[in-house]
Amino acid sequence: MDTHRSQACPRALEPPAMDGQLYYCNDGTYQPNSNYMESSCSHEARAGHFVPDRMTGFVSDIPCTAGTYQDKTKQNSCKTVPAGHKSNADKTGIILCNNGEYQPRTGQTSCIKASRGFYVAETGATPATSQVICPTGTYQDREGKTGCIDAPAGYTAYDSHRGIRACHYGWYQKTPKAQTVCTKADPGYDVP
Repeated sequence: MDTHRSQACPRALEPPAMDGQLYYCNDGTYQPNSNYMESSCSHEARAGHFVPDRMTGFVSDIPCTAGTYQDKTKQNSCKTVPAGHKSNADKTGIILCNNGEYQPRTGQTSCIKASRGFYVAETGATPATSQVICPTGTYQDREGKTGCIDAPAGYTAYDSHRGIRACHYGWYQKTPKAQTVCTKADPGYDVP
C-alpha cells in the first residue's frame, strides 16, 4: 500500500496517522464516509448488528442473520440463539420459548408447539428443549399445552395419549384418574 500519496483514505479506513499510514477501523466500528476528515471510524455497530473483523473495511454495520442475535454494541460477530429460545424481532436479544413450546436446536427463530399427546411444562426461567409424552391414563388433544388431562370416569386414554374413548358396553371405568383400561362388568351386572 502506498502510504505517501496525498489523498483521502479509502472508505472504512482510519485517517492517516502521523506516520502517514492508513489503518483499518477497529472491530465493531466502521467509516461510512469516503472523506476521512468527516469521520474517523466513530460509528459503532448497533445492537442486533455487527461489523466483522478489522481487515474487511466495512462502511456500515450488518444486521444479524436469522437464528443469531447481538445484545451489545460495537461487536464483530453475532451470537447463536441457544436451544430453548428464539430471537426477538430486532435480533437484539433472546426470548424463552412460550409455555407449551420448546426448541431442541440452536440457531432457531421460533419455537415448536408441543404435539397432541405431549406437553411442555411451564418453564419459568428454564429453557424448554423437549416435549414430554403424557403419563399413562392421561391425554392431551390439543397442541401447545403445559399439561395433560386425566381420563374421566367411564373413559380411557388412547391413540398415543391424544384422546379418550368411552368404555364398551358391558365394561366400566369408575376411577376418574389415570386409567388406561376398562374393567369388564361382573356376571349379573349391566353397564350401559
